[in-house]
Amino acid sequence: MISDRLAHLQAKLDSLPQLPTETRAEIEQLLAGLKTEIAALPQAPLASGESISSHVEDDSHDIVGDDNTPDSIQLSLDRLTASVEEFEASHPELTSTVQRLATVLSNMGI
Repeated sequence: MISDRLAHLQAKLDSLPQLPTETRAEIEQLLAGLKTEIAALPQAPLASGESISSHVEDDSHDIVGDDNTPDSIQLSLDRLTASVEEFEASHPELTSTVQRLATVLSNMGI
């Protein structure tokens, strides 16, 4: 799943010939660092990242469902927050790289 998303992002980057050279280099450097950090992780931590993704999907269904209550919504948000905080604490470099990449892409309007 993660490698698919990185490949998609790389393809998107490759399809933007008008992208300034400096910006392209920054994104490529961040992607390379991200790939290196992910490759260095044991499989178990990757599962925690996929767990966050699963929480997002499950919780979004809970939040927009017909039978949601303020308590169930808060429980879903608390569970997701705890998962993200745990991942950030156990993978500070990976989290930092992802945040920098997200900032660069956001500044580009992507």
